[in-house]
Amino acid sequence: VRTLAVPQYALRGYGQVAVIHRGPQPSDPGELPEVIIAGYASPQVVDREKHLITREALAGDLPRFLAHPKFRNAMLLHSNVQVAEVLPYWEHPESGQRWETKVDDVGLFIVARVRTDKFRPKILDKVLADVEAGKISSFSISADAPFESRRYECADGPQGKTCFWVIDSVELYEVTLCFP
Repeated sequence: VRTLAVPQYALRGYGQVAVIHRGPQPSDPGELPEVIIAGYASPQVVDREKHLITREALAGDLPRFLAHPKFRNAMLLHSNVQVAEVLPYWEHPESGQRWETKVDDVGLFIVARVRTDKFRPKILDKVLADVEAGKISSFSISADAPFESRRYECADGPQGKTCFWVIDSVELYEVTLCFP
């Protein structure tokens, strides 16, 4: 049985994506203010696909995923629409509080800058409104898990016996914003 620690960051709720910063309005009327969002993408729980991706697996590939700024993609609903850039860290301009994309006791915590430039697809305005309204409130990941890195386990839980795949190694492809 795996235990969870108190989340490192205080958000609306465990695992939910939240807007942690909205900057001032830029002088260009086509631009939106800078928007930074954060939340857990892969907490240490069995997901809908019956996978439990270990913290070690996520921590092992996160430096590679974050290495090149052009390819730290945050997509919409596992589609080809990029909505944000995953940031290694972000520091609040007034308070100095530092938020980091990292693996902690809960799982993979993501900090991302939403695309707000004047060339953004129109759907981004709807995505941002849906994040702020709590309609889009989750992060997810897309990754490859080599077959040899998987093991099948069963455990007794509050709703009886549950069986799932424990994944000890991944190659992260993208983070996505999605519905709960």
